[in-house]
Amino acid sequence: MKAGSTRVSHYVPTIRRQLVAVLYQERKRRGIPMTKLVDEILTKALKGTDSWKLAEEPNVISFPSVGQQEDIHPAACSVKYHPAA
Repeated sequence: MKAGSTRVSHYVPTIRRQLVAVLYQERKRRGIPMTKLVDEILTKALKGTDSWKLAEEPNVISFPSVGQQEDIHPAACSVKYHPAA
């Protein structure tokens, strides 16, 4: 990190290990990055909901602080790649 910069902490939700494995396989099948896949899935599922509309309003979004996280950080999960033999 560069001198003078600040680090912003934000809530990082945990995804069950099984779902991470499913997402990984699906992203391989589609040939797209996992972040793009998750963004597409969540957008399709949530766009148009009351929560989506609320989140679009300025100055409404609030996230739990890092200390309020209840789950293990997703970095603690790993997906192993086993190339076809």
